[in-house]
Amino acid sequence: MFFYGIGSVLVRPQENSGLRRKYGPFVADTGIVHRETRDNPGFRPLGAKVFFDSDQNVTGVYDYYKKKYYVPGDCDWEAAKFMAKTSAFTLITFKHHLMWVHHMVSSVVVFNKVKFLPPDHPIRRLLTMFTLRASRVNILANFALIPDHSPIHRATAIPYEEYSSLLEVSARTNPLWQPFPDYVDKFENTVLGKLAEEDKFPFFTLGVDYWHVVQKFVHHWVEETGMNPMSDGPTKVT
Repeated sequence: MFFYGIGSVLVRPQENSGLRRKYGPFVADTGIVHRETRDNPGFRPLGAKVFFDSDQNVTGVYDYYKKKYYVPGDCDWEAAKFMAKTSAFTLITFKHHLMWVHHMVSSVVVFNKVKFLPPDHPIRRLLTMFTLRASRVNILANFALIPDHSPIHRATAIPYEEYSSLLEVSARTNPLWQPFPDYVDKFENTVLGKLAEEDKFPFFTLGVDYWHVVQKFVHHWVEETGMNPMSDGPTKVT
């Protein structure tokens, strides 16, 4: 899940030297979702740190709510892993999917292409193919996932004040308008960068490859229209 799946967006180098020696060089931290919960039977606060060794094996889990570390062999080890995975899926749903994808990329792109570009503009024509019905989808996502008592709100049992705070924090902490290769370069001299060099972290390696494919496609499209893709201004292709 974490190195070769959806959770790869959460994996970071372990910066705490003591934890690094004890548990390994990688960590996935979902502490942002550790919030108070409504008094609903069957619910408990989420939030965990998952530790991995250099072979990407899980070596420990820290439970933010219980303030306790779990390691393989503990009687509650399986429950701790399940809680950690639930925390990861919850965070990714809130932050990366709802806020980043729907509201900070899709909505912004759709709004700006209509607001600032005429219908026959090459960039607007290009974006239209990839944002068909996006406004409709984003509106549905807004009603289904953001309001008080929405399905995801009820599913987490987080009070709405905390729920809104989580969305706001997610919106402030995003690298979305940074070229992906630049984002990956920040980890070049870390254990995560080394893992990518060994072709063991496809989020970086395949992500950069895909970014270059899209860049080449956009450049070709713009050049075919007669525009200068490197010209200054709001339609510059980088």
